[in-house]
Amino acid sequence: MANQAPGVYINVAASSASTRGNNPTGTWFVVGNAAGVSNIAVPINSIADFTKYFGQIVNGQVTGRYAVKPGAVTVDSTLLYDSLDVFFREGGINAYVSNVAPTSTGATATSGSNGGKFVLTANGKGAWANSSSAGAAGVILSITGITVNSTTAYLATIAYNGITMASSPLLGSDTDVINWVNSLPGYVSMVTASSASASSILPSTGSVTNIYLTGGTDAATADADVAVALEVFNESFGPGQVSAPGNTSNTVYGTLTNHAAAFNRVAILDAPNSATVTDLTAAATIVKSTANDPSYAGLFAPWLVVPGVVSTLLSQLPMTHPTLACLPPGWSFLALYLPAQPKLADLYLTALYRLQHSLLLTLL
Repeated sequence: MANQAPGVYINVAASSASTRGNNPTGTWFVVGNAAGVSNIAVPINSIADFTKYFGQIVNGQVTGRYAVKPGAVTVDSTLLYDSLDVFFREGGINAYVSNVAPTSTGATATSGSNGGKFVLTANGKGAWANSSSAGAAGVILSITGITVNSTTAYLATIAYNGITMASSPLLGSDTDVINWVNSLPGYVSMVTASSASASSILPSTGSVTNIYLTGGTDAATADADVAVALEVFNESFGPGQVSAPGNTSNTVYGTLTNHAAAFNRVAILDAPNSATVTDLTAAATIVKSTANDPSYAGLFAPWLVVPGVVSTLLSQLPMTHPTLACLPPGWSFLALYLPAQPKLADLYLTALYRLQHSLLLTLL
């Protein structure tokens, strides 16, 4: 490698999973916007997990950080990706992501009649699952015919953006394909299979049949859709923190806080990206007036500028600076205090974040 000129060089790479144990109350339940399955609790333990389940192909590469416009609506994952990336980079361990989907508009991709005796329906609205023979983008179910003891059997794989999500055991019929697909977690299968009245398209020995999905369209989400995304985080997931990075909507403040109160969690709310004391005080007042019990929420400010992932794909970078990102502040508490200092976390959760006392915490 050629010698570099004297100076300081900083290389920032995507964060990996933490090797530390998770504090029992340190799980982050996060809702946001991205391309992929929606209204499903997807376990994310590293930024690589996020890219796998919510990535898109940009400039020939799969990335979890993008702003793409396959139709009339831009799907922008940058805020969610950056918040999770810094969460893991600063020591966060466990997160669950529920992608927010439009409830009244948009369309879900399906395989239509391409699957013969079964129909595949994407586990969420949007163009993310659309696929074709032209490339690896979207969801593709591939079935290979093989001979086992003089009988034709089948092996199936599900791929999303060229990444194999699941591979089947030996299958013997269309019904077996349906049952296998539906036995997988929804964030792994990416689709739900149902039976159809048509001729089988299962391949002969040595042949491969690919089933593609079409017809998915994106639509803008509304504040009311956040409540639907939160419903998947039921009591079985236990305690933790819940947030919607960067969302400063009054409605969402109330939705997050009421969810936290119902499931004994803490809502981490991001204050508006403003240095004005009046704006921050007004935001705290709104939380107190919209939530059933504001003691289950904390409001954080200011927004922070942190190093971003260095990339040669300029379309993936923040516009303000090629290696910096301006992020909502909630992730900093989640990453720095919850995993490593449970006693301090307990103190924060029981005393400091009680908005009925008009406390506004500013992280510096």
